[in-house]
Amino acid sequence: MVLAFAVFFAATFFSVDTRMFVVIAAAFVLATATIFAFPEAWRNPAKRKGRFPTKNRRKARDPAFGCGSGADHRLRGCPHGASVDTLTPPPPRSKETAMPQPLRYGINVTLDGCVHHEAGLPPDAESMAFWTDELRRSDTLLYGRVTYELMQGAWRRPASGPWPDWMDASEVAFAEVMDPMRKVVASTSLDAVDWNAELLRGDVVDGVRRLKEQPGRGISLGGVRLPVALAAAGLIDEYTLVVHPVIAGRGPRLLDGVELTLELVERWEFRSGVTVQRYRPV
Repeated sequence: MVLAFAVFFAATFFSVDTRMFVVIAAAFVLATATIFAFPEAWRNPAKRKGRFPTKNRRKARDPAFGCGSGADHRLRGCPHGASVDTLTPPPPRSKETAMPQPLRYGINVTLDGCVHHEAGLPPDAESMAFWTDELRRSDTLLYGRVTYELMQGAWRRPASGPWPDWMDASEVAFAEVMDPMRKVVASTSLDAVDWNAELLRGDVVDGVRRLKEQPGRGISLGGVRLPVALAAAGLIDEYTLVVHPVIAGRGPRLLDGVELTLELVERWEFRSGVTVQRYRPV
C-alpha cells in the first residue's frame, strides 16, 4: 500500500498543478482510510449485501426450509449442515430428461417355477394385504387378454353395487383398490374392453415402451405370456416373486425361455412360509 501511494504521489506531482494534486491526494487518502477502517465489509461480500452465512447454515438444516433429513433431503443432494450457498436445486424435468415410469412384474410362483393361478397356497389375509399394497405402488395395470378376463371376473364390482358375500375383508380391500384403476390390455383378439380399460394393439414392445414414457407412478404387470416378451426386451424394471412352499409338478413356468441375471434387493417371509423376493435386473 505504501509503495502504491508513493507511485501515485510521484505521478500526480509531475502531471498536474498543485490544486488538482491536493484534490486527488485527498480523495486517495479518504479511500485508503475507508478500507482500513472497515476491512470486514470488504473481505466478506455476503455481509456487505446484508446476508449472514451462519444464519443461512441454520436454515439449511431446518426441514421447514425444504431441505431437512429424509426423502426431500436426498433428492436435493445436500449433506447435513451444508451452507445455503452450496445448495443447488435440481433442474426442472423436461420431456427430454424425464425418466420413464417403472414397469413392475409381480406373480405367485411355486418352488418348481409354476405360475398357474391355481397352484400354490390359498390366499390369506396377510398375502392379500401384501398384494393390495403392491397395487397402490402403481396407477396402471397391464395385462394380456387372459389375465384381464380372469381379473375382471374375480375383482370387478358387481353391477348391483355391493361386493358378494363370499369375499372377506381382505379381498374387499384388494378389490376396492383394483376396480377403479386404469387398465391397459395388450390383445389382438379383443375388439373392445371396458372396466376402465384401453386396448394396446400392434407391436407390444413398442407399445409398452411408449406407455412407460407417459407420466405416472408406475405400471403393474401381471400374467404369464405377456411378461415373457417384455422381459426379453429388457422393459421390466422390477420382479416381485411370491414363492410358495409347494411343488406343483405341472403348469406354465416362470418366464419360460428368457435368460436373466437379477439382483436381490428385498426379501421377507409370511407366517404361512411364503417368501417374497424382490429383484431388479443387473
